Amino acid sequence: MNLASTVKFKKETPFIWELVLLSIARSYYVSDGITTIITLLLFVMIFIRIKKILIPRIKNSNLYVFFIIYATVYGMLMFSTREVTRTLFYLLPTILCIWLGYFLQMAYEHKSIFKTIYLVGILNCVHTILYVLVNIGQIKDITDVREYASGFVFEISIVLVAFYVEKLLFKKVIFGHIVDILVMILFAIKIAISLTRSAIGQAIVGLAVAFILLLIFDFRRINFRMGLGAIIFAATLIAVFAVLPKDAVETFNEKLDNTGTEISSQQKFKTVDDAMANWRGFEMQEAQKQWKNNENGFEVIFGEGLGASINVRFIPYNWQGEIEGKAIPLLHNGFYGVLIYGGIFGVVALIWFLLGGLFLLIKNYKKMEGIREYLIINAATSVSVILATYVVNGVVGKTLFLNWCLICGCTNAMVINYKENKEEETEE
Repeated sequence: MNLASTVKFKKETPFIWELVLLSIARSYYVSDGITTIITLLLFVMIFIRIKKILIPRIKNSNLYVFFIIYATVYGMLMFSTREVTRTLFYLLPTILCIWLGYFLQMAYEHKSIFKTIYLVGILNCVHTILYVLVNIGQIKDITDVREYASGFVFEISIVLVAFYVEKLLFKKVIFGHIVDILVMILFAIKIAISLTRSAIGQAIVGLAVAFILLLIFDFRRINFRMGLGAIIFAATLIAVFAVLPKDAVETFNEKLDNTGTEISSQQKFKTVDDAMANWRGFEMQEAQKQWKNNENGFEVIFGEGLGASINVRFIPYNWQGEIEGKAIPLLHNGFYGVLIYGGIFGVVALIWFLLGGLFLLIKNYKKMEGIREYLIINAATSVSVILATYVVNGVVGKTLFLNWCLICGCTNAMVINYKENKEEETEE
């Protein structure tokens, strides 16, 4: 192979290499805060490449962006700049990375964001499996398992849903028939080996929603492949659980049984130990009390602003000295966090924003045959992110759901491009 053909091959790959480098850097070297800064630099690079500035059009996002803006302004009046900036970094990176997905799709229309995030997911899974095998002797319980195997598992849950839908429901050949099956198993192994309830639940919910949506919108596409995918996923979970340390699996099962209690706010918490036993439910209960007891009618409707903290009666023993007083800035439940930051309006704006994928699907599925699989993926993963936002921060937290952001952004861009291409065909 000569140099000319090598260069041509590299140019024709479907991957967006800037995105690959960003994802790898984020996985192993840089924080999500630095990722946000790199994202802004990528905006500039994209605008230079296409020689114009784009205005992103993301379904149902305007209300949520408005909430972030007014809550920031109000927060600046009520709290220190440091407190407002801290909370802003729980919300803003998601919006910026959705815009990144939109801009990348517009700039690299003939490449594939989906194949790019699949490639990054494969690299992450291979790294995890090798890391676990090298350190197998150190893994004794669920804490050890999560230390070695849970890195970016929520990102892989999103990728798994997207890959399964594209491969099984829409019969696409992504990398090759056999390779695709191996990749599906690889993603399932990563999720199973992490022993993370919310990540496994996120994948199951995403797949179930995709199947239901296809039943509703395009029943003819339902086929035995989806059953095959469910069998592969379930068999992989069972096989991985069989080889993991017994103590780790037993602890996982105990946590699974306790899930309903753990996220219930209808409990009585009389001591620090009570709160620590079911911390998510305790956080939610305290947030409810703070919102209900707020005598400022404006803040009940529009929130206390970014920078606000949630007052709690008890602080875990291992948090002593790490926070000031008895107030925490971030909850596991993103909706309750937004209830404090933005009141009723903020919660409505967040829910409306996260339902954008479903609205985009409903409006365009019948008209846009060429991108139907991506509309289904976007809607299904958006619902799974709603679950994640309820139990593990989701789009309101320190951890960025980059893959979902990219899927959301690029799918919205696909819709815009599809409309514009149809209009051009009509004019011709």
